[in-house]
Amino acid sequence: MIKHRKKAPLTDLEVGSFSDIAFLLIIFFILTTQIVRLQGKMINIPAGSESKTEEQKNDKKQMMIHLTTGDKITVNDDGTPVTLENLKNQLLEQNFLAREKPEDRFVILEATPDVHYDLYFKVVMMIDDCGGILAIMEAPEAEKKGS
Repeated sequence: MIKHRKKAPLTDLEVGSFSDIAFLLIIFFILTTQIVRLQGKMINIPAGSESKTEEQKNDKKQMMIHLTTGDKITVNDDGTPVTLENLKNQLLEQNFLAREKPEDRFVILEATPDVHYDLYFKVVMMIDDCGGILAIMEAPEAEKKGS
């Protein structure tokens, strides 16, 4: 004799915990999302290189800003430290926006590696806001070693 098995009744899936899982995922994504936007500004940095004689000729008319150890700011190799306000006034006195040629608007920024990024960023933005075109140079080896 053949035994007939009873068919198992169809049951629904338990979906009560799905809402809990969805709620936990929403909380996870809210907590891990970065809400703070990074601050930045587009600036034009010139490309290319010049010969040594042209660099020496152009260095005399261009403003040069040095950022050194201890967040000291100096302008044009005179060695006297200036504040951010004084630097902004000196940049505004240059009246970069009135100059027609872009090469006359270059400001050379030289910084040692231990300068705080906050100061470096403020100086770069200040140069750009005053109409200067930024040219970045690496600090000489003597200044890098802290002498």
